[in-house]
Amino acid sequence: MDVADNGSSIFLSGENDARWSNGLRSLSQAHGPDFEVVGMTPVDRSDPAGPTAAIHSFRAEPSGAGKFTLTWEASNASYFILDPQPQPVRGTSLEVAPEKTTTYTLIATGPYGRATAKTTVTVE
Repeated sequence: MDVADNGSSIFLSGENDARWSNGLRSLSQAHGPDFEVVGMTPVDRSDPAGPTAAIHSFRAEPSGAGKFTLTWEASNASYFILDPQPQPVRGTSLEVAPEKTTTYTLIATGPYGRATAKTTVTVE
């Protein structure tokens, strides 16, 4: 049986055994001090390895009537955050209509890290 105390609730894992009269259910009444440490193994706290998110291009092109299309190319990204924008963005483009000159920051986020790039839309 494994017992883990990660600073909050205690988590138990194991299999019922016919020799236990009440199975694991009886352990639900146990508290942390009821256990005795008989062995501990070190926890691997290293960061997982893999390709980090990368932004290869990020640009703004006029799309008419005060609107601009922001487009980007990226790899190893699960989703994007565009600041200033109120929510994450999926896909590789977004149309914006800034009222004044605005610098947009693109944040590409993947399972092993993130990357950022900036582009400025000039409103005259």
